[in-house]
Amino acid sequence: MNIYSISSYSPSVYTAKNKTGTNRAFSLKNTAFKSQNFLNDFPKSYIKLHNYWDAGYDSLSVEEQREIDRQNRLQQDKNDYLWAKSWNPQTAKEEYEKLAGKQIDVREKEATFYLKKSSKEEIKNSYKREYQQKLNLYNKVMKNISYYQNLFKDDVKFLPRSLSEIMKNTRGELDTKIAGYSDLKRDMKAKFIAPVTAEMLEGGEKEVANSILLCGPTGCGKTATANAIAEETYCYVDRISTDTDPKEFADLIKDIKRDARARYYTRQAALQKLKNSAEYQNMTQEQKDEAIHKIGSPRTVIIIDEFDRYFNPLTVEQDTIIANRDTVKAFFDGCAKLPTADKNTNAAAVTFLCTTNYPARIPLGDFNTNKVSVFGIFPPKGQDMQDVIRFYMQKANELIREYKHLNPNLEEIKTDEINLEKFVQKFEPTLENGAFSNDAISDIVISAAESYIDNPHFDFNIYLLRGFKNSVRDIRPEKLKKYTEQMEKIHLKQEEPETKIDPSIMSEKEVIQRKIEKLTRFGEEFLMPEQLEELNQLREQLAELENSN
Repeated sequence: MNIYSISSYSPSVYTAKNKTGTNRAFSLKNTAFKSQNFLNDFPKSYIKLHNYWDAGYDSLSVEEQREIDRQNRLQQDKNDYLWAKSWNPQTAKEEYEKLAGKQIDVREKEATFYLKKSSKEEIKNSYKREYQQKLNLYNKVMKNISYYQNLFKDDVKFLPRSLSEIMKNTRGELDTKIAGYSDLKRDMKAKFIAPVTAEMLEGGEKEVANSILLCGPTGCGKTATANAIAEETYCYVDRISTDTDPKEFADLIKDIKRDARARYYTRQAALQKLKNSAEYQNMTQEQKDEAIHKIGSPRTVIIIDEFDRYFNPLTVEQDTIIANRDTVKAFFDGCAKLPTADKNTNAAAVTFLCTTNYPARIPLGDFNTNKVSVFGIFPPKGQDMQDVIRFYMQKANELIREYKHLNPNLEEIKTDEINLEKFVQKFEPTLENGAFSNDAISDIVISAAESYIDNPHFDFNIYLLRGFKNSVRDIRPEKLKKYTEQMEKIHLKQEEPETKIDPSIMSEKEVIQRKIEKLTRFGEEFLMPEQLEELNQLREQLAELENSN
């Protein structure tokens, strides 16, 4: 789970042909799209034509062994090239620095005394060394790029696309409609947009998120972000209306699963028919991509706004909450997998994009958190806030252009020349003062533009400054603090592994204590009524044991 103030790429299968004409599939994990794998996915030979430990290797002649060794070296070179093609040195460096900082924080929290400066430098240097190893290999490949490319000249059916090549085949909704939030956009491209697009273009199955939950205060762009993500990938987009009766929610989910599976088979068959056609084989790559886009991805995206309303104990009966929880819990586990002939699985090629203003109402503790990716979209700050202001300045310029026929001397706002850094520092979110939402920033910038149109003799900056100074922060401090605390609890809940309880090696008292700790670890406000009842029973049992002793 990540909190944002507003790359993942699962193994792809590529077909290679060796000198004898035998097709051999090998898997490549493209680390450029999954930042947390920069450490673990150091280039290695994923598939070797022969293994040194295969039975019979020692019985081969020297010439045969040398040929095997040569083939292995060629395969390693190919894998190095595929890795280097997807690797970004600058992004990797930033990730290593973040990992080093995170490791230092963990060590300081665990240490009984202050972590010495020398220890910090040692941690930083260890990450620097690993990064330098990768950088050396990357530079080696880039220096001899023609050699590595020639390795694939005669024996590879196609090469994997880089992230930039994949993103050229999306609609670009996320970057054009959502300002700022660069970290969020990067992760959305990694977890959903890139793998879904690559899957549509190249075939095979990629690792795609089952569900994405966008949390944050009103006016921060959750619904706009969900819409942009859904429309980016040529998937079928459906929505569960906010006026849906919570009692009908569970049955509606089941209907969605049935329809999505049927839609998948239809579109997938159409894509396969296209790719097998003689006409397709004679197309340029651009023509192939265009033909694929006309059919679209066989996947389905379901947008659910106000996801919490189906679990709200203030408006929904307890039996309905339990039914909705159980349905979501079952369906979120594997719903993004591609359907097979086995219709008893949850696989339906469906990803849910859910939004909520009240994450504490959603029983995330009962869901498999590995299947639900939670992102906090909070009020923009820092560079994100600058990007948001400039985005609405562009909208303001559209308004100014409409009035130019009345005043030809009216000049547009030079957005790139305005230094917003100090300006943002004065008005960015704080727990003491609250924050401006995206909606509020939009209103302020457009109002400043209207004042500027009426009286262009004053600098636009003056109107903008007045607008922020005279406007009340629509996200009050108490609300901002509440959301921050909730997201921190969800973050801990997702990141920390669950401790298993083993009654065979623990006393009865220890088992009860562990169960109580497990239930209350993240606050009782996250518990369902039946869980609260279980908690009270455990406390009574513990009290009886303590009294008996």
